[in-house]
Amino acid sequence: MLFVHTLGTARIDAGNARLTPTSVRKFALLLHLSAEPGRRVPRDVLRELIFPDSTEDNARHSLRELLYGFRRLGVRIDSDKHGMALASDAVASDYSELLAGDRPDPAKLAAAAGGFLPGYAPEHSEAYAEWLAGYRARATFEICKALLKELTRAKRVGDWAQAERAARACLALDPLNEEATLGLAEMLAIGGAKVAAVRLLDEYVKEVGRESGDLTVSAKILRRRISEQEVEQYAAEPDFPFVGRTCEMSLLTGEFERSKAGAARATIISGVPGIGKSRLAREFAQIAAPCAQ
Repeated sequence: MLFVHTLGTARIDAGNARLTPTSVRKFALLLHLSAEPGRRVPRDVLRELIFPDSTEDNARHSLRELLYGFRRLGVRIDSDKHGMALASDAVASDYSELLAGDRPDPAKLAAAAGGFLPGYAPEHSEAYAEWLAGYRARATFEICKALLKELTRAKRVGDWAQAERAARACLALDPLNEEATLGLAEMLAIGGAKVAAVRLLDEYVKEVGRESGDLTVSAKILRRRISEQEVEQYAAEPDFPFVGRTCEMSLLTGEFERSKAGAARATIISGVPGIGKSRLAREFAQIAAPCAQ
């Protein structure tokens, strides 16, 4: 099994061997094939990508040597006169695992915050560098979509720490992502860091406003709400994490969304004394307050 590490590092584990970008052409070939497992890449394309400065005969010979070396490591590469392909069930990656999972754990979010193939900038082939730029852009877009989905889920259930991790990871990949910027600003404000939240939004407005003022409307609205909002500080409360209320928070946020859409809603929070009704209400208020019209 081939495992490709792309989040926060650039490494490929092939059996007991570990390949890094220092193995320029080995790493480049495996990364290219693993990007679309099961798709056969023509040999002439691979020669142009991996050995652009070699003669056709030398490139063919070098490609055969790489293929032989990979097979010795147990890498399942299907090869014929038409091209090469990695079997779909013979390769996995942290990137694909993040996209396929229901929710990324903190370790995956921390890895994503380190960037996609950070520091990998091959210079052996202009064509390969162009392919890599496109691959990195597509992967970053897909990862950010998954991170924003997790941000939305975490906010919905009041998991502020997870929401902040998802927002920060997304911004590490896409520094001007609006949804992640607004989400992080909300988390900072909820935690009592209003100054940091406002500063984040000001920086976003300054940067994005150069392109179009219309793109900063949401940020300006949120900035005003945070500035005017009386944020309850957690210092006066026991420093206990808010956990175990996922279902309740999902129900409350669902009702809140329906009320925003125009439906009249009312929800009663009940329970025995000391069960956490007030804490649940305060945590939900942190979601609702920035969104109140």
